[in-house]
Amino acid sequence: MTPPDRVRIGLGIEALDLLFFRGGRPFGPATRAEGGLPQPQTLAGALRTAALAAHGFDFAGWSRRVREASAQGKGGLAGLLEEFGAPTGLVGSLFRGPWLMEQAGGSAPSLLLPVPANLYRTEAGRWARSDPLPEAPPGWESRPSARRPLWRRGDPSAKRPEGFLRPAGMNAYLRGGVPTDADWVRPAELYDFDSRTGLEIDPQTLAGAEGQLYATRMLALRRHVCFYAEILPPTSHADAVRCLLGGPFPWGGEGRYAVARVLDHCVEWPDGGDAEGLPLRVLASPGLYRIASLPDRIAEEYLVAVASGRAFAVSGWDVARNAPRPTRFAAPAGAAYFLDADVSEVETSSLCTDPDLVAEGWGFALKGAWRHA
Repeated sequence: MTPPDRVRIGLGIEALDLLFFRGGRPFGPATRAEGGLPQPQTLAGALRTAALAAHGFDFAGWSRRVREASAQGKGGLAGLLEEFGAPTGLVGSLFRGPWLMEQAGGSAPSLLLPVPANLYRTEAGRWARSDPLPEAPPGWESRPSARRPLWRRGDPSAKRPEGFLRPAGMNAYLRGGVPTDADWVRPAELYDFDSRTGLEIDPQTLAGAEGQLYATRMLALRRHVCFYAEILPPTSHADAVRCLLGGPFPWGGEGRYAVARVLDHCVEWPDGGDAEGLPLRVLASPGLYRIASLPDRIAEEYLVAVASGRAFAVSGWDVARNAPRPTRFAAPAGAAYFLDADVSEVETSSLCTDPDLVAEGWGFALKGAWRHA
């Protein structure tokens, strides 16, 4: 899962305080800014900015140049970065993550991945999965491109579990099986949210604006939890990029900081290996596609079925262009795509095709297998 011309550099990221990552929906006075877990663009932007700062990059001059280029209808941010002396290896690096990671005392850190969308669990702890039927049932659409329904056998009381799987559980799933409760971690075991109330400041008087209250929701990680991320620079520039990584950096909103450290070893990604069955792709990171439910790199005729949660809004502020990013809708991590033929190997392991989205880490997918229900 590593392109042949790149090197994986693993990062452990620990929060120095509560963290705040805004959702993509607008908010105003008397509303709550819903915060959650960080998205790929938030991590990629923060790490890239921190590395450029360590390199002594001229941010003020570059921002002026970007605004001039935008006014002239020109793009090419990568070229402008290099024009102002940004390290070539950093400009061309790919980012992955972030993912939650357990740091249990005395044992190796354990990566945590979102529970795939076609897994179910009963109150008694029995797990099941839904897979496509071998043929469309009577009354189902007969067009070749029509998706087949997912079918779940077993206890009908089973429900979709929230939370995350440890690598052993994800490996079992990618090989066509199901995890156990020992492989499953509930969200409450990893983090909680701390609600805060704030008052808008009037820029003219520098005093509180009357009646302009708002609420935010901060992310509070448990003591044994951190984040894991990867940077993939070109092999020829790996050492130069590694020297720019590590140390505290601002991450998210409300002036919150985290600290990154370069790990001695990267994680081993779960893999379906040579499991028997038809090809499966499951999102380890959310995917941003031209059509929210259809991955860019999977031809529609190969897609048998899709299991996914609800798409969520993604936006943000483009610091380089000093303008808001467009609001788009992303497929959530854990979305599973069932294929009837293998797709071509993707050297980035991303189901996105937009180079900027791939570089930020959107659409990173794991390979597995499925069998007819």
